[in-house]
Amino acid sequence: MEACYHQNMKVIKVAVLEIQQSAPGKFQAVISLPSGKKAKPGQYFQAHRLKDEHAVLPITLYPGGMTNKSGSEIFTTAPPIPPTWQPGDELLLRGPLGKGFQLPHQTSRLALAALDAGCAHLLPLASQVLENGGEVALFTDHSTPHLPTQVEISPLASLGNALLWANFLAVSGTPNQVTNLKTKLNPRQELPCPAQALILIPMPCGGLGSCGVCALPGNKGKALLACEDGPVFDWQQLPFQV
Repeated sequence: MEACYHQNMKVIKVAVLEIQQSAPGKFQAVISLPSGKKAKPGQYFQAHRLKDEHAVLPITLYPGGMTNKSGSEIFTTAPPIPPTWQPGDELLLRGPLGKGFQLPHQTSRLALAALDAGCAHLLPLASQVLENGGEVALFTDHSTPHLPTQVEISPLASLGNALLWANFLAVSGTPNQVTNLKTKLNPRQELPCPAQALILIPMPCGGLGSCGVCALPGNKGKALLACEDGPVFDWQQLPFQV
């Protein structure tokens, strides 16, 4: 593992330690990071595999899945990853980038709402709360990987009733999915607990070129770039006008 330069960007070279199957047809990579390079839940890395020297666009990698210890430098990605990746492959990583979740220090009751087809992006938050003896409730209408029995799983329709119980709500989904959820939860009123949302949207330049692909219409007509202003946004910044 070493620091190097690639196209005038300082990046780190790492190796894929393991490929894991989190669900049928869904794979994630396990990577060892140097000290101080760990990403917060919701932050991301931009990755190039050295074998793919002619690839133009990087692969966006988020932290994903349950972790054993919050201080570990082992980085498990959220799926999907390219199906061609194999253990031993060398990657160039830039990051961590963007704004991650800001979990309040005293969070003991965590509500997670996975609006997309997977919940992996939110599970590192669950690990943090469970390590401190807290409670976690996951709300989703999609299939989930094998999770600890301490994680209670419920349909999204029951999320509203849980907000009085929760200390914090973390959401993941596309801009439309998150906007629709806020509409259902009555956007004119504040939630009974703090909340943030991870917006899942392509971010090809990772903040290098302000290409605008990840631009979101924010409040008061100001455009927000998910790669820099997010990809995690406070609930008050929603809904996006999409």
